[in-house]
Amino acid sequence: AVGVALLGLTSLAGTLRAHEFLPLNLAMTAWALAALAIVDVPLMCCIADAAIGRMPDGQFSAQNLSNTVWAFATVSIRSGSLPAATAEASL
Repeated sequence: AVGVALLGLTSLAGTLRAHEFLPLNLAMTAWALAALAIVDVPLMCCIADAAIGRMPDGQFSAQNLSNTVWAFATVSIRSGSLPAATAEASL
């Protein structure tokens, strides 16, 4: 019960502050959720929005891009423009 409550609070905090995360933090948060098979659609969507906003500036390393894409594929969450933004950022 404590773990579920903590996860809920972490999800809420991440949802509210994802736009403040560094690219590494966005990628690793998404990766950690996917690695633990946690499907948190609101948090992942906030991560996607924040990531997409930073990709055109070249802030994402190749590793961060691949971790982010892997995470979304692993938990089967589709974010409309994330694949296109990732493809463009990888060029």
